[in-house]
Amino acid sequence: MAHLLELSRNPSMQTVLEFTSQAVELSRNVLVPEERTFFHSVNSGAKIRWPLETSHPRMPWHKVYLLVQIALSGEEWPANLKAERRKELAREKNQVFGVVKRVLRCIIDMMGIRKDAVGLRHGLEILRSIEAGVWDETPREILQITGIGRKYAAKLTGAGFSSCKKLAKIESWNVERILGRNPPFGTAFERSMRQFPLLTVEIFQVGEVGDSNGQEASKAMMLVVVLGYENKEMPRWQGNWLRVIF
Repeated sequence: MAHLLELSRNPSMQTVLEFTSQAVELSRNVLVPEERTFFHSVNSGAKIRWPLETSHPRMPWHKVYLLVQIALSGEEWPANLKAERRKELAREKNQVFGVVKRVLRCIIDMMGIRKDAVGLRHGLEILRSIEAGVWDETPREILQITGIGRKYAAKLTGAGFSSCKKLAKIESWNVERILGRNPPFGTAFERSMRQFPLLTVEIFQVGEVGDSNGQEASKAMMLVVVLGYENKEMPRWQGNWLRVIF
């Protein structure tokens, strides 16, 4: 907590991820010698959003920071890692993600108490991407859909379906045409995508509230926010009902 409280106001997504990776609970994830070439390749490649300034990652937080980014990139991992070490790193990733999500929830709560909307949003964006397994609001986001791998994602993106929301409205015959599949693939895919949550939000101003002195400068707007979804029935995605957390 002492470390997280050093976060400045309005932190960028990169800063939030850096601070998260430096949490003491993640310091046991030591970068072993066999992994140094691998993480050097991750850091120097064009597949991650925020490379480290150092060209030779060595610190535990460097490992966590790069591991999160390569896992969410939707790209294949560099091949310069032996199979057994790759399996161990994949297992370690699950443990790292469990801790990272708890630290992010702490940061999100902290930003809410501070009334820091920018920091709150950036913390939520990283957490949502980790839950989805890929960066949100990128062409790679469709990889979170069951049955869509890198090859299918490339074909769909090339055809203009670069987001989950666009793909949720694709016709069965069209998905078969793009992916070169035969019926009933398209029908099953279309039925599945009907459950993808298409969220909506409406905001209405209903009045104003002032302080006890009634000063104009202290007045705040009263808003009603209505959350909903475009789906014809209650979305149930990957076995889970839609959840809204405040």
